[in-house]
Amino acid sequence: MEGSSSKPSSSPSILNLLCREDTSCLNEADELNLGTQFLNSQIVPYFQDLVSEDDDVYLQMLVQRERDSSSNSPASSSDYPSWLKNYRSLAINWILNAKDSFGFQNKTAYLSVIYLDRFLSRKHIYEHQPWAVTLLGVACLSVAAKMDECKVPALSQYQVPDVVFGANVIQNMELLVLTTLEWNMALITPFAYIHFFANKFGNRENKLVHELISTATGLIMALIKESSSIDDHQPFVVAAAAVLASCDWQLTKETLKVKVSTVPMWEISDIQQMQKQEEQLISCYSLMQRICCKENPTTPNLTEVDQTATPPTTSGTKRKLTFSDSDQNPDLPD
Repeated sequence: MEGSSSKPSSSPSILNLLCREDTSCLNEADELNLGTQFLNSQIVPYFQDLVSEDDDVYLQMLVQRERDSSSNSPASSSDYPSWLKNYRSLAINWILNAKDSFGFQNKTAYLSVIYLDRFLSRKHIYEHQPWAVTLLGVACLSVAAKMDECKVPALSQYQVPDVVFGANVIQNMELLVLTTLEWNMALITPFAYIHFFANKFGNRENKLVHELISTATGLIMALIKESSSIDDHQPFVVAAAAVLASCDWQLTKETLKVKVSTVPMWEISDIQQMQKQEEQLISCYSLMQRICCKENPTTPNLTEVDQTATPPTTSGTKRKLTFSDSDQNPDLPD
């Protein structure tokens, strides 16, 4: 695939995001167009798995890209009304279930939740539009799959219980997500760093490192449900917390700081940024510690960081909604 040097147009008439609803979901022409749309200068993170896990310079470059991306983004907020928390939780549950159904990678699901939270931090959704949060989850997963997966399902295959969205409606929401996030879609996930931290903090014996990576991956995926906003923690901080919790989920705050201080890419000259980084680590480790406590309820929590991030549940009568291609586009108000 060849990348285009020009910025993709936001006009729906030339946007090629719609998977054709026939037996050939995505042919060669579609793949070329998607490559032109997305790969551009943002392709660097997707070679991250080809780089040696000991390449400190490369990892420091990824961390710097993270910091630049977060500094250019509005701060994500978890101060949502209860109905929005409910529907966000339902959307995330659907994303995780759909990831398993389609056989997507873990980082595809993580990426889609980043899209979802960043969208919610920029766009206001009214209480009479709860369906829009569900549609947002579908569109975010669809875009993330087009960024990260070799095979992408047709839009008609994204099935949501009790709701039917037409392909054109999903396509329009994809466009709204892309324009709202300013086409900054090639974001870094914790999975770029997990091998590095596993080798840094774990045993060098391959079998033990492999088990550590597996456990840390499970914690990262569980964090998606536990966190009120996945964008509250930088990906490399999430990876460090997951590996440390996999090694020992009863570490104290001071022990955490000592362990990460030995990592070159953790160093930063800005004192305030360093403190923020440490606060994120403690917060993220605490959430993962709580996950471990659920699996081992008889063991006390030694870090004692009080934070609540349990996803709310929904109740009430469900009704089936249908959104066809002829329905109004989901152009949500600012």
